[in-house]
Amino acid sequence: LLCGGLWFAWQRGDRIAKAICGLIVPALELGCGAPVNIPPLRLKEADEVAQALTMAAHLLQKSQHGAQYDLLTGLVNRTLFHEMLEHQLANCERLQLELSVLHIDLDGFKSINDLHGRVVGDECLRAVATRIKGGIRNSDVAARWGGDEFVVICRDLESTEEAIAIGHRIRESIALPFGLAIGSVRIDSSIGIAFGRTADADGLIARADQALYRAKRKGRGRIEITFDHAAATTPISDPTVGRRKPVPSTVFQTQQLEDENRSPAPISRPN
Repeated sequence: LLCGGLWFAWQRGDRIAKAICGLIVPALELGCGAPVNIPPLRLKEADEVAQALTMAAHLLQKSQHGAQYDLLTGLVNRTLFHEMLEHQLANCERLQLELSVLHIDLDGFKSINDLHGRVVGDECLRAVATRIKGGIRNSDVAARWGGDEFVVICRDLESTEEAIAIGHRIRESIALPFGLAIGSVRIDSSIGIAFGRTADADGLIARADQALYRAKRKGRGRIEITFDHAAATTPISDPTVGRRKPVPSTVFQTQQLEDENRSPAPISRPN
């Protein structure tokens, strides 16, 4: 009887030791933020701990994702976008590559949100995000900047016209009717594009934002483009016939930028 008891205790202790060892690696992976996958340990208490670790890992991953991605649209959020832009600018300066930032604002979205409610507004924003992702290249990065504003990094550009073409593709896609739960809805968009390879991230974003401000101020439904010392504007609608008419991305009128020392206009854009 005594030998049987000792043998049982030894077996039990061996199982406990193996179960504890089986929890060490997942616990370390959890501490590093890595995914946790724990097989059954054949010990009730250890399996309960394993379940708790797995749940904690899932919550941690969800929290990390929420810290870097917009929960509504699934796009990159502005914090991660800023980090990625800084990294891309460093690469562009080192490799002498061209980069642009597109700042997109939806025209008339506020009226949809006010008239039909937030649920419909959120549905519209998700649909817009899908179209923006469909209009950019695999190497580009799209983010929700906040509210009804979106931003895009276009890197490794062969020419400025390539980014302008992406801007037109996005605008034309957004201009198509959206089939929402309430029916068909149309919205427009204004886009500001800033080019640069040596600017800091905040400066490039600010230039794109100022270009967007000019687009909104000049009648919406437009693309405004800023380079280091020049700006261009591309009207994209023909008021004489009342129908939107796309313009080739290579057609734009060059004009001088406002004085660099002049304080930028306050960013209080029309909706």
